[in-house]
Amino acid sequence: MRIWDTKYISGRVAWLTAILFVLLTAAVLALTAAAFRLGRFRVPALCGCAATAAAACLLYRWVYRPYRESAKVLQLFATGYTLHGLFDQRLPLSPEIEGVTRKVWEIITTDELISATKKQAQ
Repeated sequence: MRIWDTKYISGRVAWLTAILFVLLTAAVLALTAAAFRLGRFRVPALCGCAATAAAACLLYRWVYRPYRESAKVLQLFATGYTLHGLFDQRLPLSPEIEGVTRKVWEIITTDELISATKKQAQ
């Protein structure tokens, strides 16, 4: 799954976030350049640059990194490489995916699966 694919909502959110971040950064840099040209408002302009950098770090650590971890686990599950990593996710992508994960766990741990496997083996 590619993150920039607009076929998926996650790709659309990634594009929108990138565009908004570029626009915000350009606006802050333009205001900073104007403040230094005028010789006034230097401190607020530098605070704006610092706030933009802090927002970028927060976005990366709070949203992007957990998203990539969850997406990687889901991709490994879909390709058949892991099963238990699916249940050990730090943050689920959505309440619906968390519900699906819980339901899969219930199916795996029930006696139905064990008895069905025994019947197939016989």
